[in-house]
Amino acid sequence: MEIHPPEHGIHNWREFFVHMGTIVLGVLIAIGLEQSVEAIHRRHELNHLRRELRADIEKNKRRTDGLIRYELVENQWYQGAWKVMRENIDHPGANVSISPFPYLPADAVEPGDAVWTAARQSGTATLMSGEEFQIYSELGIGYDDEKRWAQLHEQGEAATLQLLFELKNKDGSLDLASRTLEERRRIAHSMNEAYYENGTYCGVLEELDRADEAILNGAKDVDEVTQAETANTKPWEQPVGH
Repeated sequence: MEIHPPEHGIHNWREFFVHMGTIVLGVLIAIGLEQSVEAIHRRHELNHLRRELRADIEKNKRRTDGLIRYELVENQWYQGAWKVMRENIDHPGANVSISPFPYLPADAVEPGDAVWTAARQSGTATLMSGEEFQIYSELGIGYDDEKRWAQLHEQGEAATLQLLFELKNKDGSLDLASRTLEERRRIAHSMNEAYYENGTYCGVLEELDRADEAILNGAKDVDEVTQAETANTKPWEQPVGH
């Protein structure tokens, strides 16, 4: 903005105050316009972020729903396999049959919080109100828990598959008779551990799914999200004492 001197000299106080008032009014109008444009820009950024976050949560909920359906199938497999193992610990068979392991579908994808992470790193998330920021921060913690338990679950699953591979006969059955009692107990314990981690992962996925749903339904504060996370939680337990 440029300020020019008057075309004619100032001869009295009245002319001085008129000139100064004109300058001050012009400055205030310029500042007001600039702030209005900035406010409109921030509002546009915030609305865009909200749309992106909602689309990301909707996508994550579909992914989580698919993972829950698969993990429940895997959980049932662990229960059946555990029952077979328990029955053969003391009186092992040479040709024990366990149903094929239900591998994760190729199109299954874990949920993620890339949009929220990018918003925090860029500073766009600070445009939100305090409550809204806390809601998405709580959801981010849920995604972090999912990643941690997914890793533990994958490790347990890999250990189980390795054990089954080592025991497998040419016809696909399992040979427990050639193992010592201590080895059979170790195998049963490892499978029990994997079952526990699978159940815990199922619980984490269900909590995350309910948090997503609460936000999509318009949760107003973080308490609504945390209450939704813990509602109707299934008590995932091991088949026997851990």
